[in-house]
Amino acid sequence: KYKEKLIDYEFSYDPRPFESLEILQDKLTAFKDYPLQHYLTEHKVNNIRVISRIINALNDFSFIESDIKDVPEVTTEIVGSIIEIAAINAQTSSFLELIEYAHKRILSVSDASDKLKKNKKYEDLLSLISNRHKFYGEACFLKSDIVSKLFEYCQTSLIDEEFFNETVRSKINNQSLYSIYKDIRAKQDKHLYDMQYKNEVYVSDLWNILKEQGNKIIIAKDTYLHPRAFIFYIEQLETLDVKNKAQYHDFALKCLKDFIENNIGWIRDDYSGHAQELLDFDPKLGEYYKQCTATNQQNSINSSEKIIGLMRDVIESGKNSALKALSQIQKQEIKQYILSDARYFKETFDFLMKYDSISESLRKYVGNIDSVLKELSLSKDSDHAYKAKEALDSLVEKGVIKPLNSDDISK
Repeated sequence: KYKEKLIDYEFSYDPRPFESLEILQDKLTAFKDYPLQHYLTEHKVNNIRVISRIINALNDFSFIESDIKDVPEVTTEIVGSIIEIAAINAQTSSFLELIEYAHKRILSVSDASDKLKKNKKYEDLLSLISNRHKFYGEACFLKSDIVSKLFEYCQTSLIDEEFFNETVRSKINNQSLYSIYKDIRAKQDKHLYDMQYKNEVYVSDLWNILKEQGNKIIIAKDTYLHPRAFIFYIEQLETLDVKNKAQYHDFALKCLKDFIENNIGWIRDDYSGHAQELLDFDPKLGEYYKQCTATNQQNSINSSEKIIGLMRDVIESGKNSALKALSQIQKQEIKQYILSDARYFKETFDFLMKYDSISESLRKYVGNIDSVLKELSLSKDSDHAYKAKEALDSLVEKGVIKPLNSDDISK
């Protein structure tokens, strides 16, 4: 006798996001104060596996929690990104395809003829990215440095702690500067529109901010705290408080000198005229910039490692500043580096072999190397002579330098 009872039930398990989070809440050991539940609710994330991946990621990044806990803007940016990428990673490992799709989606909006066929999977994944990224677009967010490092973490389970620590420090500093800027702007608005806010109080308030921050609030970018803004604040103080004009000017001079010393490259490479406006603030700044440039050039050639860096700069981008610095290196220094640093010798040889013809700006440096190698090729030390001659023969064959002539050698 055979008896069988068949039951066919379809079970539907559809918990609300907070219910799924409650199941895993005890596993979360980091960023407990972050509004994770709000994110899950907003993006309708109730899958326990996805939430588990998010929690694991947050726990892995606990090493930055103490640094950002008092800076909500940075916390939102960093922790929010960790959550979003972890949520995406729980559902796909095809990051490159997702980035490409997001990029094509932007192009299809700007070019009606290039209509993109919507991919539900990728659309669902992109919906996990918060609205705070909508201004620049999901594609820009996915290509950011932070997200790139998070992708690496998702794929390897390894965290570049040095990168994230440095990123956090930089963002905290930027946020601090932005807060200072907002404070100054608020006082400026009050100065302009609040009839009860006296000029002398505004002068005192602004002066106290500038004194406390010094050159830290001058940023070498065309942003809210660029050098022109600092000079504007100083000139405003000088106008409103004439009797202390010299004090404000001397303070500004010191701050701007400190800024120049730390931003030689920005001043040298600026073509917008902003750097010149800074130097025009006081004739002493132009002279100080020249002194700093000379010192900077000297410092850039005081080791074989730095000279190797300069040669690479020339190869990669033809930097005029690097060419000029190389021309300052004396024969005796080149000889010392060749004799003591095999890497410098090899890098120098490779550098010269890359050029079919030597530009005028490189001629002095190449000429000095030429003289040193010819001198060493006649050395009583047979090893030195052999190695120098081998390099010379290759360079002569390449046409970089001329064949050995005793008149070329410095006695």
